[in-house]
Amino acid sequence: MHPIRFGKLFFMLLVMMSLVMTLSISACGDSDSNGGGNESAAQKDNGESQKSAVSDGCEIVTESDATALFGRPAVKGEGSMAVPGMLAECIWEWDTELAGGILQFRIWDGTMYYSAPPDSTPFDIGEQGYIRAPQALGADIMWIQDEKTIDLSYFNTGFGAPPVNAEQVKHLARKVSDKL
Repeated sequence: MHPIRFGKLFFMLLVMMSLVMTLSISACGDSDSNGGGNESAAQKDNGESQKSAVSDGCEIVTESDATALFGRPAVKGEGSMAVPGMLAECIWEWDTELAGGILQFRIWDGTMYYSAPPDSTPFDIGEQGYIRAPQALGADIMWIQDEKTIDLSYFNTGFGAPPVNAEQVKHLARKVSDKL
């Protein structure tokens, strides 16, 4: 297989695995953290949660935010398919022939989507937060704010991909938190 295609396939696999792991870990959270889920369902029934939803996450995490983090021009990526509970999403990417990076931002409806992995470190943001930064591969920050779960992740992969600076991702997370 051509190395460029292999790199892109590997990159897309990494992105999908990140999304699945985030949702799997979040689904294992304590169901009592949101009143057993009944309050959220009632809010959805009467449309209250939809009134406060942000329609486009890229209004919060902007192209200039992503470009500053990447150190190169950001390109808007394709979002994931509609997922129940996701209120907003924005994907920014950079790509060369051998390497790429992805910045993912999502807002989830409720605190039941929050669950800190065992290898995470507490991060002082919102009402409760964590950062997970495995070596220099990337950084995943999740926090609870105003009864919503916020997820901001940045990962690089491929030959010659620069290491992710977790402090820059923390700075962006604080900026996002201030906008919400």
